[in-house]
Amino acid sequence: MAVRRPTSARPGARGLIHPDGSIEGFVGGSCARPLVIREGLRALADGQPRLLRISKELPSDSRRGDGVIDEIMTCHSGGTLEIYVEPHLPAPALWIAGTSPIASATAELGAAMGYAVTVTDPVAEGGHLPTLDLVAGDDRERGGIPAGLASGPPA
Repeated sequence: MAVRRPTSARPGARGLIHPDGSIEGFVGGSCARPLVIREGLRALADGQPRLLRISKELPSDSRRGDGVIDEIMTCHSGGTLEIYVEPHLPAPALWIAGTSPIASATAELGAAMGYAVTVTDPVAEGGHLPTLDLVAGDDRERGGIPAGLASGPPA
């Protein structure tokens, strides 16, 4: 965080925004906090970092930077905050059923690509896959398991 006084925030201040909108740390006072939370939640949703500039006046078009989100400071402090918002998302999950050479190669490739890899052996599990809580739809962004990838034991 960069600041131009007067502001309640200090240079280097940090905050951690959770998916439920709660925040740990300090990113500014009552005017800045909701804007930072909003942009933090957007960053979690789209996976893209952004620079948030909160100032008393919006910059002219000639001074506006690409990728910068400019907001008006509604408090009377008159300072400026520049806050870099960066999402930290869990690794996508890859679930593999079986221990064949193809399953092993897929597990190695998935690990090399940054996936959180889980391999299960249906034979060792009594002839069926363990019951998994499936996430409806394609939920890879949040580390979930796409629906239909695995199933529970036969009825």
